Amino acid sequence: MIEEKNSNANLKALVKEILESPRSLGDNIIDDGTVWENGKYIIKQQLGGKMGSVFLAQDSSLGRDVALKIIKASKLKEEEIERFKREISILSQLEHPGIIRLLYSGVHYHKGRDVLFYTMEFIPGARPLSDFIRLFHSVSWSVLLILNVAKAVEYAHTSDKGRVIHRDIKPDNILLADIPKATTKLLDFGLARRIVRTETFTITQSRQILGTPQYMAPEQYQNPRISDHRADIYSLGAVLYHLLMGHIPLQSLENWKFSNISDLELLKCAFDEMKIDFDFEKQIHLDRKIKTICQKALAYHPDERYQNVTDLIVDLEEYLDEVSKGCDHFLCLPPGDFIVLKDQKTNLGITLQGKPGIDPVCVYATIVKFANQCELFLERPLKINGIEHTKGHFRLSHGDRIELDAVLISYKKYF
Repeated sequence: MIEEKNSNANLKALVKEILESPRSLGDNIIDDGTVWENGKYIIKQQLGGKMGSVFLAQDSSLGRDVALKIIKASKLKEEEIERFKREISILSQLEHPGIIRLLYSGVHYHKGRDVLFYTMEFIPGARPLSDFIRLFHSVSWSVLLILNVAKAVEYAHTSDKGRVIHRDIKPDNILLADIPKATTKLLDFGLARRIVRTETFTITQSRQILGTPQYMAPEQYQNPRISDHRADIYSLGAVLYHLLMGHIPLQSLENWKFSNISDLELLKCAFDEMKIDFDFEKQIHLDRKIKTICQKALAYHPDERYQNVTDLIVDLEEYLDEVSKGCDHFLCLPPGDFIVLKDQKTNLGITLQGKPGIDPVCVYATIVKFANQCELFLERPLKINGIEHTKGHFRLSHGDRIELDAVLISYKKYF
């Protein structure tokens, strides 16, 4: 069998052997406690996976947990096998803190079949962004998260070792390693392809739906074989839009899944019309600059988008820099009013008129300014970004949503 790799040379040799292997893949029924790769790994439990099944396993030799991935089905098309092999090849060449790290790969004989697999780093407590996408988030946190993912994508697009397009950036494939810091790991390069193609095998058929329609660029749907790195920029914009607005850009695809021919017609109609709501002014936690960023990333025509991820990163960093340096603090109230927080301490609650304000008869919290930051000290239960709190104090972030008796207000440092 293939030995543990401690060098790039060994890794390349392993990948070459797997890529040249004619072996078929086996089924994915693996019981807890199964010994894998001559005792090197012990399967602990299944974690999930769509194209491939992912299991939590213990690396017996190193005494650490890893994530072990195989392909699901036992009867696979050549295209699916090649895609899995290509994922191994691509991941073996990508080394970035924002991209999940390949540890080992090989072929294991299981239940009468050879099974192609690889292992990757396992991060305890980490969860996919899809687990949190329907929750409210501050604008600053959402922008920081996309910035972190964008840096990983920039590396993938430009690295001499890789130069690949991901083609399936979505919340399921973004792992949150540290939620408060919005630290991310980009997963699942099963649909990725190299910017400069060297494969002789045609992985993608011209009429095949490649990717996830809810986050897919229109040209990737219309002709995936000619879509380029700017499709990833659209997908980054789509995830950012979802975080900010609470729904995907093309709302007609919210519950879309393929079951019959009419679903394909709905998909075609959605991409032909491309109705995206950019009326950010109705959302009191948003502002014009973040709207401009989203509009540019989500432009229908690739030539009107950011032409590279670096330019998107520059705008995201500038946005966060302006927010962090801002010394003015605002409360935005419906239907568009705002209050400047001038005093060191400001009471927040319900006024005599029954509206939220800073001269309340019923105090819900006190806002205290510390240099260029604010903290909210609770007096009564209220919701912050949709989560109810009964006591304590919380540092406010730009774009936080505060709810008093079902009335929504927003804290901002930037307009």
